[in-house]
Amino acid sequence: MDGHAIRAAAAEGLKRKTIEDFTADAEDEGAKKTQLKKELRSSTSISVKDSTNALAKFASVLEHANDYKLEEIAVGKEANMLAARKIKLEEKCYLLDKAEREAQFALEQQERQGLLDIMRGTLE
Repeated sequence: MDGHAIRAAAAEGLKRKTIEDFTADAEDEGAKKTQLKKELRSSTSISVKDSTNALAKFASVLEHANDYKLEEIAVGKEANMLAARKIKLEEKCYLLDKAEREAQFALEQQERQGLLDIMRGTLE
């Protein structure tokens, strides 16, 4: 029986506390709403300034990114031009080596032909 009385007293205490908290919360809620409205007004002007600054910074970042990309493209073009120049020089070097080998072959062929003519002359 004591347990039931204690439980009932505790429940009654909780009800009172809840009612008191509810009335205090209702009063505080009205004050909080007005305070919240004031903060929203001030934060709106601050957030507009912050968003304007953020947009300006973002635009600046995009501009720098575009400049960087243009520089990267220019470097790529320069690298391509150098590679094309290198290929042309390698082609000219190859053609020069080929002409040198052909000239050497023609000279050796003439020497062999001359030796062959000498051998034929001695045999006759």
